[in-house]
Amino acid sequence: MDFQRLLLQVEQALSSEEVQALAFLCTDLLGKDLNSVTTASKLFSLLTDQELLSPDQPCLLADLLLTIQRHSLMRGLGLNNQLPTTSRHISPYRKMLYDLSENITRDELREIKFLLSNELPRRKLEDNLTTLQLFLEMEKMDILSIVKLNTLESIIESVCPVLKKTIKKYKTQNSLSGPGTQETGVGQLRPTSVSEAHA
Repeated sequence: MDFQRLLLQVEQALSSEEVQALAFLCTDLLGKDLNSVTTASKLFSLLTDQELLSPDQPCLLADLLLTIQRHSLMRGLGLNNQLPTTSRHISPYRKMLYDLSENITRDELREIKFLLSNELPRRKLEDNLTTLQLFLEMEKMDILSIVKLNTLESIIESVCPVLKKTIKKYKTQNSLSGPGTQETGVGQLRPTSVSEAHA
């Protein structure tokens, strides 16, 4: 199948919330704020320009669809056999935050915003702000990053403690709970983190 047609079919099948999720998952890959990316075609163009997505390299697309659990779409497009044996693109940190967002209810999100009311500008805590957008705002304020999880953990423990295991699992798998972890910037991986995580 022509790759551009395949990407178009993916775009047609995704909701606006799913496009936002894909953009969030690609934030570190593209090194920019993707809040302005509102269509899958725009995101795919950015990924193609960076040579992260191509007919010869559809693994990222398959991994993205797997992460947002669009299994039937993957099957329908024949992408099941394109999954990488290890995910070398999407950071485990982004996947962990996405997993949290999928399990935080609307009421819990309202409580989280309340707890952050002294940390974030009030206009950043509007009712229509999604969980993923809230995480991005926390990153901008430097209270959340790949090695700054204390605030998030504290909030999760207060509002939805059952989800704390998601963060604990991430930290265990990515060796972030030990000494010597370096801060290199909001939401950014250390240069060796991905290879270490999948060694």
